[in-house]
Amino acid sequence: MNKKFKSLKNRILLLIFTIILFTIITVGLSIFYHYYSNNLKILVLTLKNIEKEIIQLENSKQDLMLNFNKVSVFFISDNTRFENNFRTSLNNIQTKVDSLSGLNIIQNNIKANEQIKSFQEDLRNYTENFNELVLAYKEKGFNSKGLTGDWQDLSTQLIDKLSFFKEEPVYANIIRLKNIEKDYLLSRDPKLINELSYLSNDIQSTLLLAEDKDSVLIHDISNGFDKYLEIAKQLSGIDERVGISSKTGLISNLNNIHIKLKDSISGLSLILEESIDSKQTWLFLILLSIIIILLTGFIFILQKMFRISIFQPLTKISKYLSLLKSGKLPDDKIELNINNEFYPLSESINVLANNCKVKMKYAHDLNEGLLDTKIDILSEDDLLGKELIQLHENIQKSVEEQKKYNEDNTRRRYINEGLARFAEILRINSNNIEKLSDIFIKEIVKYLNALQGGLFLVKNQDEENKTLELKSAFAYDRKKYIDKEILMGEGLIGTCAIEKKTIIMTEIPEEYISITSGLGDTPPGNIILLPVIQEDTVFGVIEIASLNQFQKHEIEFGEQVAASLASTVTTASNNEKTSQLLAKSQVQAQEMLEQEEEMRQNMEELKATQEESVRREEEYKGIIGAVKESVFTVEYDLEGKITDINEKLLTFLGKTKKELIGKKHTALSSQDSKKDIKASFWDDLKKGKQKKIIEKIKIGKNREYILMHNFSPVLNNNKVPVKFLNIIVEITAEEDKSTTV
Repeated sequence: MNKKFKSLKNRILLLIFTIILFTIITVGLSIFYHYYSNNLKILVLTLKNIEKEIIQLENSKQDLMLNFNKVSVFFISDNTRFENNFRTSLNNIQTKVDSLSGLNIIQNNIKANEQIKSFQEDLRNYTENFNELVLAYKEKGFNSKGLTGDWQDLSTQLIDKLSFFKEEPVYANIIRLKNIEKDYLLSRDPKLINELSYLSNDIQSTLLLAEDKDSVLIHDISNGFDKYLEIAKQLSGIDERVGISSKTGLISNLNNIHIKLKDSISGLSLILEESIDSKQTWLFLILLSIIIILLTGFIFILQKMFRISIFQPLTKISKYLSLLKSGKLPDDKIELNINNEFYPLSESINVLANNCKVKMKYAHDLNEGLLDTKIDILSEDDLLGKELIQLHENIQKSVEEQKKYNEDNTRRRYINEGLARFAEILRINSNNIEKLSDIFIKEIVKYLNALQGGLFLVKNQDEENKTLELKSAFAYDRKKYIDKEILMGEGLIGTCAIEKKTIIMTEIPEEYISITSGLGDTPPGNIILLPVIQEDTVFGVIEIASLNQFQKHEIEFGEQVAASLASTVTTASNNEKTSQLLAKSQVQAQEMLEQEEEMRQNMEELKATQEESVRREEEYKGIIGAVKESVFTVEYDLEGKITDINEKLLTFLGKTKKELIGKKHTALSSQDSKKDIKASFWDDLKKGKQKKIIEKIKIGKNREYILMHNFSPVLNNNKVPVKFLNIIVEITAEEDKSTTV
């Protein structure tokens, strides 16, 4: 080998160059193959897109056929949704086909070129037929649009004019004409046009024979029918041109051309796929051959460049690195000749191993808790050294946070244990305020490690006369008996009650204890005043003095205990009020028993009265029944209509209730009495007056009777008429005519 390639550096450079060259050639060939394959895939994808656009063309046609008579804009604007969709799909297909026509793979393939031209011709035919279909639908119209609208308007005008003729055949034919018209618009059957023609002639013939005919109107109707049939034939012609079914007219042409378009694209796809498969196989074999030749040359050069002697120092380095990889730090160093090309590498590894030993000792010291150990970083790039120093700082920070956490945890435990302890005290002594006050102030002074304490509770609930009474005081392990009352707002205790806020004093005047406090004369160093509050209502104040300054957690505990005490004081007060209410309710219960006895006696008297009332009501019913059995009775509403009539009178008259109920009195009276019963007659009855009528009535052919009608109003409890009662009796006196009294 050439001398300039004997050094390892030159060999490695040659190796790198060879690898780069091989990579460039391989990548270039791959890119070329990929680019060529992508172009072929794009060609296939373009054909598939054309197939989709062909389907979209058909969908646009179907939309037009299904919805042309539902969208009025179709007959107003030339730019309808159906046409826009069709034009868009058509332009997309034309663009893609034009792009295919310019490709070499198409131009060099005779079959593909012919297939493209055939497809373009079919596409032009499809477009022409579609345009003709759109024009036909627009000319035909629907409802009030186009020929259909004119046709329907004309039929309506004819029907309006025919409405002047009353002949039954004309009316029947008008209805039949309208029905045939609707049937044709639905079915487009040309036979119905002939029926319309026969029916038109029949109607005109009937009109010519009509009586009192208007020749001008008949002539106008005849001209109208001629125009009506002319438009009908135009519509029939348009429908035949469009196609009555899918096998005739423009619809059939479009269906056939659509099939040809799909077949053309499918055929073109098969031709191109065969050509693409052949070209891809040929290109792949060429590229594979080039890569195999290059790879063989690369392996040969690699074998020539390296000899076994080069691998000896690499073997030592590899073994040493294996120990480092396993986590071991060997005591020995890598020993290589200074002239060896790998010597700088071995020295770098030796320095790395030594630095690892230093950092390991530093980590060991940190693990043992020796936080005073120091380490120097090798350079700004010594990431491991920086991370170890950061770890050192994090450990110190963690130790400080743990210390702070322990202190917080101790404070929380102090508060929780104290709250649990005082909750039990408050629960046990909640029924005795005096006992509760003594135990509470004693225990809180001890728990806060204070000197003295006092509990003041609100004495009067009257806002103007409220005072704070010292319920209990404790100092130096004994209860102090002191009587003291403080007005709201007086001194610090009164101020605390008014402001409802905790007050802490660290500088206590010498005369404070003897002047304003109920704690005695021991000079404290710190005093705290805690308001006893629940729902913004003050129930008292706790005053505690200590030689030591109160800590934050002790103040928080005191405030929470004061809130619990307020709840207990509220409960105790409520219990006391409940006891008072219970005693009062017992007195009220006794009074209610006495009232209940009195009500029972009243109920018995009322029951006796009701029984007497029922007895009288039964007597009245018996009397009324007897009257109805002996005389004729009729009941009227306030309008003079019959609401009830007894069976005796119905039998006498020979009629039924159904015939008379709801009728006026005149249904029972003779012609003479009908004249006497006027509106004033019923008005007098409504005013409370009684009326009589004597009349002669005839029953059957030869039987005559003279009857006397006695009309009386029936009043309610308010003396207001609710109905009228007529009692009729037969009299023997002969009367020639009815009279009114």
